Amino acid sequence: MRSGVTDFGTGTTAWAVSVSIQAVSRNTDLLVSGNTNHVAGPCTDMLLYESVVGMSNVSASGASYCVGPRSAGGKYFNYISPLECKFNAEVFKKSAGLKRSDINEIVKKLIPKYEENLKNPPKGKSFTECYDIKTLKPTQEWLDIYLKVKKEAIDLGIPLDYP
Repeated sequence: MRSGVTDFGTGTTAWAVSVSIQAVSRNTDLLVSGNTNHVAGPCTDMLLYESVVGMSNVSASGASYCVGPRSAGGKYFNYISPLECKFNAEVFKKSAGLKRSDINEIVKKLIPKYEENLKNPPKGKSFTECYDIKTLKPTQEWLDIYLKVKKEAIDLGIPLDYP
């Protein structure tokens, strides 16, 4: 899955991840795991773009399951929320069976949206800042970002349910 860009926000090469997962899934009976390490924090579109790139890549390449997200690279206490977990699962599941060439085209369109921020990613907001802790629902700001990026992913070819 050559995208023309090597780093997709997970600290590794999209192409290398893709080929290694393909090799194991095609030539063994092992369950192959993908792993995504996002660098942006919750309540940022960058985190969700990283999710689409990482999850669609490993899913279309043959991974059986994926570990992630790891919002903000796991650097900050309380910087993960259920919404990005849900989004990662949705993208992973709906990307299974898609053509790698189609995912490659999606990846090439999304990476430029955040690539320049990989070395200085937005910290985002903590769980208590992007979720109502009484209702355990995302804030309107976080929900709007999620719906915007989800719609973009759909428009690019990921068959997600909307909203």
